[in-house]
Amino acid sequence: MSKFLLFKNKLQHIDSLSLNESKQLIDILHYLYDCNIIHRDIRRENLMFDSNNNHLKLIDFGFAITYQAEKTPIAGALTLASCEFLISVLQYPRRFSFLICYDYKQTFDLECALNLILYMNDFYVHQKIQSIHSLSPAIKKIDAALQFWEEIQRKYTTYSKILHKIKTLTDSSTFDVIKEELENLIDF
Repeated sequence: MSKFLLFKNKLQHIDSLSLNESKQLIDILHYLYDCNIIHRDIRRENLMFDSNNNHLKLIDFGFAITYQAEKTPIAGALTLASCEFLISVLQYPRRFSFLICYDYKQTFDLECALNLILYMNDFYVHQKIQSIHSLSPAIKKIDAALQFWEEIQRKYTTYSKILHKIKTLTDSSTFDVIKEELENLIDF
């Protein structure tokens, strides 16, 4: 007996996100938020597009956790993570890097998604993150990513405004406000 998933529709990798697809990503994260699930690996490689239904799909839940108010070992993509997360990782001595834990916020994926949307649609952000990916060792990547996202917060007022809404999210209606604000973030 085989252990493969068979899909009726072929899913395609995507290289950029339209405004509609970006809003679909926020809807996906809204659903996960309501289910108390944190994906922890929001990145381009984990987004697929179902062209038959014109719908974005989030895949690879290997690092997903149920939200809980306690520290959990870190996992997933680092360069698209929030500044708070990156600062936390940098505070650990390198010799204990395998023990790094983080108190994941329920909005962690939303901050990563905002960074991903910018990365996939803004040439400057894309180029800068690509150059950060080429750095070695990992600690240099993390430090460079932190400096870069702090710069973006200073320079991109709409980004900062959306980020503030994410950090102060109190109920599910904020997801709709975030989707509306995306229209002002990038020229899709």
